[in-house]
Amino acid sequence: MNSVALTAGRKFGFETVADLLPVARGPLARRLGLAAITRLDQALGGVAEPITPRQDAEVPIVERRLLEPICTAEAIERVMGDLLADLAKVLQARGSALAPCGW
Repeated sequence: MNSVALTAGRKFGFETVADLLPVARGPLARRLGLAAITRLDQALGGVAEPITPRQDAEVPIVERRLLEPICTAEAIERVMGDLLADLAKVLQARGSALAPCGW
């Protein structure tokens, strides 16, 4: 319900949703507005309320294919730095730029 309906509801002594249930729909609509009645019916399952599924954003992926395994901390750090730089470029191209982190 919008703030106008909430204010009107309090003015007429309605404090909870349960207070609205025994009141006839006609007088309730005149007091709170038709939109408030529709929302009440949706909340109680009497009127369908379509749900629009959320589409997840595509997860950015970067990769490096190495000729040999790496096992030193320095080599791992270098590859991780390169991957992070590549990821930053992908995000910047999408408009999801990150602040530079010094990699």
